[in-house]
Amino acid sequence: MSDGLVFRRAVADDNDAILAFMRDEGMQAGMSFRFERAPDFFALHNAHSPDNATWLVTREGRIVSITSVVVRPAYIDGSIGAVAYLADLRQASGRGVSGLWRKVAIAVLDEIRLHYGATLAYCSILRDNRIASSSILESRLGKRLGFGRLRGYRTVSVVGMLPWRRWGRRRYEIRRALSSDSEELREFVDAQSRDLQLSPVFDSQTWQRRITGWPEFGIENFLIARDSRGHIAGCVAPWDSSAINRIVIDALPQRVELLRKALNAASVFTRRPTISVGASSHLPDLALTHIRVRDRDPEVFAELLTVAFRDMIRTRRYATLTFCLYDEDPLWRALRNMISTTVPMDLYCMSLGENAKPILNDELWPGFESYLV
Repeated sequence: MSDGLVFRRAVADDNDAILAFMRDEGMQAGMSFRFERAPDFFALHNAHSPDNATWLVTREGRIVSITSVVVRPAYIDGSIGAVAYLADLRQASGRGVSGLWRKVAIAVLDEIRLHYGATLAYCSILRDNRIASSSILESRLGKRLGFGRLRGYRTVSVVGMLPWRRWGRRRYEIRRALSSDSEELREFVDAQSRDLQLSPVFDSQTWQRRITGWPEFGIENFLIARDSRGHIAGCVAPWDSSAINRIVIDALPQRVELLRKALNAASVFTRRPTISVGASSHLPDLALTHIRVRDRDPEVFAELLTVAFRDMIRTRRYATLTFCLYDEDPLWRALRNMISTTVPMDLYCMSLGENAKPILNDELWPGFESYLV
């Protein structure tokens, strides 16, 4: 690279410098926030797949840009292929590195083609992050990366429940998973994932990697909904990922800031932790992961969500329950008795073949979850 810029793979000794760079370069999208991964920046990606890498661009030894990739088998139009998720797309602010992010992405995609054999790459971008969108999707030079928008989604943070709005009589048995449920649950999650785009293939190795290797996670995290015949109709898995990934909020839009203050004032009675803003605090958040619902039935999801939220409240350790829902998703109807805030995002993908055009069937719902890389 020119202008004194050096492009290289990150190594373990870069850990502290990367953490400092991520701390200084937050994301702007109507709110200012960032992910805190201390003490080990690489732990999150290692938890998801052994096939991961991080690349740096440095100038005079200082990091000015970073990009990570996690490669794993996933379902693409119902078939299995290797897909690459681009993450940690950051560049330092300032005119001196304008457009650098896009150049880095091109170099990274070339390495993915050569070393990982991935057939498709995808990334998620905050809808209001204009710098990120223009860096990835636009070019004054007339050459585009080839990313196409697959679907919009929102990161949903549930902060409360309206007691006077109910779904009616519960139709499903909701309970925590036991070790004896593990294989049946794995088969259900994998079968549901096959009908989604970009969802991981939940073979036995991937399943064991998650339930035994993730911090603060195991089979007992799963809530299972069974119908009257005893069949699994849906599942979710609340996960405290704070050991390897935390959200730090530096600033909030006015409406959300008012909600934060109201929740903090009510914490005297609810005995839930307060939500702080600033560099020295992180969001006391519980991620609702592995959302798999048969026929995307909002009633099943509503019952699972209600139990998950009540269980979260009883711990008195968390202020929010966070997950992803896609635009026009039937599962949105499950939130009609919930108080929540949302952050709009978009999912983009591209083929890594010669034509470099998106190849996915956009009629299928994605199986991507931002907390799961």
